[in-house]
Amino acid sequence: MLKHWAIGISGRDPNAFEAIRQGIVAWRAQGSELGSSYFYAMQAEVALSQDRLTDAAAALTQGDEFAKATAEGFPLSDLHRLRGEVAVRLNDSSAESHFLKAIEVARLQGSRSHELRSMVSLTRLLSSTSRAVEAHESLSMIVNQFDEGHDTLNIKEARALLPVTVTPLAKSGLLRKSL
Repeated sequence: MLKHWAIGISGRDPNAFEAIRQGIVAWRAQGSELGSSYFYAMQAEVALSQDRLTDAAAALTQGDEFAKATAEGFPLSDLHRLRGEVAVRLNDSSAESHFLKAIEVARLQGSRSHELRSMVSLTRLLSSTSRAVEAHESLSMIVNQFDEGHDTLNIKEARALLPVTVTPLAKSGLLRKSL
């Protein structure tokens, strides 16, 4: 499934969504459950990359339902973030609340990489609003917490969103509580 996800989000496999769906069915048919909500998140991400918003929302619903039924918590932040991405594409005002929930879950789980991905999504959303500076400062704080991995796609993507200068408020920690 991971192979189909990677090829699917790169846009090179129009059948990746279906291949992941079949993989989930096969995975669960053999009695395996662990990781299924993560697989649904991967499926949703592929659907988003292919602009299949209805399919993305359906995969997220399945992921949410599975996570609730099994208490599988590790992909929850991604499920919220991806639901926010769907909302953005649908021009739905709930996008910000989904991103904020994703950030909250990531922080509770101590997952800085998920927090970073969610903050990147929130920063993109708020970058053309009056809250752009606040979002950029919060993103800068998260990026600056990483001691390594500066050449990873997630950090490169985050740095690309940051203006050349970010005000000293970002270093004070005051904004972390607001976002």
